Amino acid sequence: MRSLFIRISRFGGDRSGTVAAIFGLSFVPMVMFTGLAVDYGRANTLSAQLQAAVDQAAISGAQLAGDVAAATAVNMVKGAMEKTGLTFDTTASTDPSTKILTVSSTVDMPMKILSMWVPSWTLTRTSKALPGSATITNGTPGINDDSCIFTMGETLTISTNTMTFNGSPSVNLTGCSLRSNKSMKCNGSSTGADSYAVGDIVGCSNPHPGQQAMTDIYTGIASNITLKCGTRQEGVWWNANWSGSLPTGENVKSVSRSGYTEIHICGNLVLSGSSSNWLTGASPSTDTVVVVENGGIVIASGSNVQASRMTFVLASSGGSYNYPIVYWPNGNGGNASSWSVTASTEPTNPWKGMVIYQNPSLNSTADMSWNSGATFSFDGIVYFPNAQLTVSGQVYSGPTGCSKLVVGEFTLNGAVNLKQSSVGCASMQVTQFFQPGTTQVTTAGAVLVQ
Repeated sequence: MRSLFIRISRFGGDRSGTVAAIFGLSFVPMVMFTGLAVDYGRANTLSAQLQAAVDQAAISGAQLAGDVAAATAVNMVKGAMEKTGLTFDTTASTDPSTKILTVSSTVDMPMKILSMWVPSWTLTRTSKALPGSATITNGTPGINDDSCIFTMGETLTISTNTMTFNGSPSVNLTGCSLRSNKSMKCNGSSTGADSYAVGDIVGCSNPHPGQQAMTDIYTGIASNITLKCGTRQEGVWWNANWSGSLPTGENVKSVSRSGYTEIHICGNLVLSGSSSNWLTGASPSTDTVVVVENGGIVIASGSNVQASRMTFVLASSGGSYNYPIVYWPNGNGGNASSWSVTASTEPTNPWKGMVIYQNPSLNSTADMSWNSGATFSFDGIVYFPNAQLTVSGQVYSGPTGCSKLVVGEFTLNGAVNLKQSSVGCASMQVTQFFQPGTTQVTTAGAVLVQ
């Protein structure tokens, strides 16, 4: 017992190993304080860089106007902080009443030493700047297009003549011009109209080469196309002598629309017969939209077809019975045929102003030749963005006097007599191309505000 007591007394007074125990207990707090110092220093450095970036972006952006100011500021912050390798969420907006531009940027900075406890540290820095007095920098003015014939040639080179007048064609344009997004050439007729082209103009009157390319404003209308026929492609005959009666049968699908009538034709639509009345009645009071699926439009030889307040939509192709988009089977010296159309005009109708609309996604069976026996009259817009159209017959404006032909490529061997007037185009709900200018509003100086 005495020996045991002595050993217990010695153990109570033994101090060996205390340093290791104390170090073990203090190691974790030491790592945390060291990590805090290191990561806090990194955060302070990053914060100072970010604040300088948003300050400079706010000052520079405030000297610009509108959406340009915000976009410029955001891009400046991105450029200034790109070397950090971090992702910054930057926003910028201008208060319309005070004109103050506010730039704010947020980043999640990953922790290095403290990552076990705190994965990242969120930093947000904001700056505001007030612009000085406004000034205007001169640039290119906007362009209002008034062309009756416009060629796009989307996939072609600028030097390609997408508009060509051959031999001695009859060209009569009133209140409108010619415009090509590529080049144009007149062989035998100078047309007498103002001619505009991105590329060269050879032989045409009043030439204006070197123009800006016009952006297609009609392509988005294709979003209103719905398909109802599936693979059906037997087609439909529509005789003008049925005046007032829509075609029926398995190859006709009706769609309920507010403010206008819509039918879908499954396969080729053949327009035949001869009548002085409109297809949908003597005096149509509403619009009719005819969507042709899995085929094209055929104008039967010797026919005389008239349509008012109508739009023909060429929606899709497919099958063995397809013709080109619009086909006149009569050849030179054959039985002449005519087709007259005025566009839909109901303001709530998405197809208003359109006479014929080719789905821009259609690139096959899109080329057409209208021979000498073909006569086409229209008021509104005919839109064939991917078609090569050769006219040896006649194309002229209808009674309203507002016609716009938009094609991929156009060649005239026959006659065109087209017109435009502000009153006529307004009644037809025709929207023209417009190319915005580059005139820019800037401001002289800017200051940071609290």
